[in-house]
Amino acid sequence: DKMGQSIRPDQTTLKLLLDMDVTDYLTDIQNISDVAEKEYKFEFTLEKMRNEWRDLVFDISPYKDTGTYVVKGVDEVVALLDDQIVKVHGMRGSPYAKGALGTIVVDWNNKLVYMQDALDELLKVQKTWLYLEPIFASPDILRQMPTEGRRFQKVDATYRNILETASQAPQVLQVMGIESLKDNLIEANKMLDMVQRSEERRVGKECR
Repeated sequence: DKMGQSIRPDQTTLKLLLDMDVTDYLTDIQNISDVAEKEYKFEFTLEKMRNEWRDLVFDISPYKDTGTYVVKGVDEVVALLDDQIVKVHGMRGSPYAKGALGTIVVDWNNKLVYMQDALDELLKVQKTWLYLEPIFASPDILRQMPTEGRRFQKVDATYRNILETASQAPQVLQVMGIESLKDNLIEANKMLDMVQRSEERRVGKECR
């Protein structure tokens, strides 16, 4: 565009460029080249970040005789999420995060934040489930607290379904890609919170 010429890399020689008086446009060419180099490094950094997730898997292990699983050792996943979210936040302020590249950066940032939120919700569900599961495994408790028992059983089914799916494909990106994962976990935590408060009141009455 600057030279007003049609230039194809596969058909262009140095002699042809010289015949086009390329030396009159060296400053423009250098500026374009500098931007292209920085954009390439930008794209390379994004691709490298994606590749860091390629082989990362959750440690999903059977839990006692419950017939389901628990997620263990998430420190590496949490650390990578924290690191990449900080990096992407910095990239979003770059002058090269424009157009298609800018869209890619925003999409990757949204994916990382979603994964972080979903993992937080999953670990919260798991922690409460581990506390309540042996309690609501008791038929006596289910008779005493039928409403809470039904709520826990609904969450229990959601938890088991998620962990069964995760155990079959434990790659982090695949687990985090389970349909409606975050929404289902948020709803599960709301119900578990109600169940746990009722259970604490029951224990408090027994202690008195």
